[in-house]
Amino acid sequence: MPPSDPARVIAARLGTRLGARTRMTSYLGVAIVAAAATVLPGQGIVRAFAAAAQPPTRTLATISAPQLKEISGCAVSSKTPGGGRIVWVHNDSGDGPNVYAIDGRTGRLRATFAVAGALAEDWEDGALSRGLLYLGDIGDNAADRASVVVYRVAEPVVPRKSVAAVQTTSASVALRLRYPDGSHNAETLIVHPTSGDLYIVTKTEDGHSGVYALRGAATAEAGSYALEKVADLTIAGEGLIYPNEITAGDISPTGDRIVLRTYQYLYVYRPSPGISFDSAWTSVATQVNAPFLLQAEALCFTPDGRYVLTTQEGLPAPLVEIDLRKV
Repeated sequence: MPPSDPARVIAARLGTRLGARTRMTSYLGVAIVAAAATVLPGQGIVRAFAAAAQPPTRTLATISAPQLKEISGCAVSSKTPGGGRIVWVHNDSGDGPNVYAIDGRTGRLRATFAVAGALAEDWEDGALSRGLLYLGDIGDNAADRASVVVYRVAEPVVPRKSVAAVQTTSASVALRLRYPDGSHNAETLIVHPTSGDLYIVTKTEDGHSGVYALRGAATAEAGSYALEKVADLTIAGEGLIYPNEITAGDISPTGDRIVLRTYQYLYVYRPSPGISFDSAWTSVATQVNAPFLLQAEALCFTPDGRYVLTTQEGLPAPLVEIDLRKV
């Protein structure tokens, strides 16, 4: 632990790295570290923020439905009856296999759907591509799962008015996935808008993450599949509590950008023109400041590709829009 990094020193004193990683302790640690970073000298948050792009942001709404205490994934619908914007969200572990339709203008819960044929061990991210909703049961904190599961289901039709009763989706397709090099914890699931390729990005404490793909996941039948490792990523130099850990991501609707997020920043990757999409994983990422949230583990593009939305675990949860048009 470098003594010149005040954020890490404070985090250690709080016991957030060495003790139990409770949510309350995490929130307290984040708040104190963020406050201290504005006044303490040295490396860490101050230097990292100074180097990052600063796009415009605004809070669109606040989510306060008691069912949504641990939002861990989001996806924005492109077909909302009655106008407005529907944002699909789901909880982390501890909930059933449910997806929730949130009104993006008000933050209110419009509808709840149980995903038919799905189970929920540790849902960590969701994605929406060409009318198909993907739910990633990919969390594995102990790194001991022999396989993980992604459920693919047709995007449900959201009623024009709020419905309190839980509805059921059409039958889901379970894609059981195995890593080629052992078990991994992951919180990021993204799906390419045209190829239907599915990508999982692992979450690590040292910032060295792997990118794994299932080709043609949009049309794959239910069954077991071996993932292909396509890249290694390194996130380094962050100073906030739990630094360098990738918690969410998405691909733009045109496939020209990948955005990954950590608890502190966004990272924008672009594929090289005329080369395969996977060239994005070896590009130099643009680091973007993310708005301060307590435990941000959800991020998704809007259908026009101009913005991403992000929110947090814990209520009330701000739904924040980040303008990426100049990034």
